Amino acid sequence: MRLEPGHLQRLQPERRPWGGTVIIKNRRNQPFGCTFEPKKGVKEMDFSKFTVKSQEAMQAAQTKAIRYGHLEVDGEHLLLVLMEPTDGLVPRLLQKLGVPLEVLRSRVEQELERKPRVSGPGAEAGKVYITQRLNQLLVKAEDEAKRLKDEYVSVEHILLAFIEEGGATAAGKMLREFGISRDQFLKTLMEIRGHQR
Repeated sequence: MRLEPGHLQRLQPERRPWGGTVIIKNRRNQPFGCTFEPKKGVKEMDFSKFTVKSQEAMQAAQTKAIRYGHLEVDGEHLLLVLMEPTDGLVPRLLQKLGVPLEVLRSRVEQELERKPRVSGPGAEAGKVYITQRLNQLLVKAEDEAKRLKDEYVSVEHILLAFIEEGGATAAGKMLREFGISRDQFLKTLMEIRGHQR
């Protein structure tokens, strides 16, 4: 679906009812590239607590959203990016859990194709926002890291947060359909990383 500039202008007030924009910064206090407009009462994520791999995944998710012509970075952008390095931890975990990566990747791509695209003179080039859902997912990932007594939020904590979403979101629903439970995931994670933190 293509939104014309007039549609974009009508959507913006609904998208940003909370006011000011927060520029997310990484550990080095450099702008992260995504902007997020927090809802009152919603805990904000602290990217200084994210590993370099997690931060790189967020930047790649932003790039993915731009390539798809999306105004917002959402969970499916991030999940797709997490599956891309075939030697990475997330693909190894998913394979060990019996998930056919190509099938999951294809389904996530189909879900992203369904999201509205924005192009034309009304769209600001390279400017994307983080959805409330993705912010909440990253906050859950931070909580998972604390629960597992890890100092930093890593990709496995993000994947665990996706699993915890369950049927409430497209990504959570897909992972649930492959029969992945929290307990199975944690068991597999311990097998792969051992007691290493």
